[in-house]
Amino acid sequence: MRSPILTALVALILFVADAHTQRAGPPAKGSPRVPLTIAVVNELPHLGAPYEILRRTSGANLDVVLLPEGATVAQFSDAIRGVLTARAAGGDTATEPAVLRVRQRSGVDLRPVFPWARRVLSDVEHAPVRPLEGVGMARTVQIWLPAQHPHTRPQRSSN
Repeated sequence: MRSPILTALVALILFVADAHTQRAGPPAKGSPRVPLTIAVVNELPHLGAPYEILRRTSGANLDVVLLPEGATVAQFSDAIRGVLTARAAGGDTATEPAVLRVRQRSGVDLRPVFPWARRVLSDVEHAPVRPLEGVGMARTVQIWLPAQHPHTRPQRSSN
């Protein structure tokens, strides 16, 4: 037989945890960070894209940005914006696997690059080649981005 006090305590903890995960607004300073693997490959699986984002539900590398050899700081910064957008819309970890591709932009891109992007690109370009599940051999590094805590998580219909 369960103790009514223990049952009430568990319910309170679950209520507080649920309220915390659904809070509105940007994450507070010092909030958790979520890993992201950056990989430079000889050739992207889908030619013509400046980068690809892989969102996975299991494995060591859940979110992966694939960049082609010679990627620019602007391409990398764009990819990071894409990851942040995907996480804000669908959660910090994917509920279903996905490959996000973008079309090459035409014209001049006036969006600023992240100040740390050049250093990360240099780190990945000098990293050793290693196997990356589902991709093959690639130079990889792992970075950590702020948790996005989406306002609402998409719900699957039961139809």
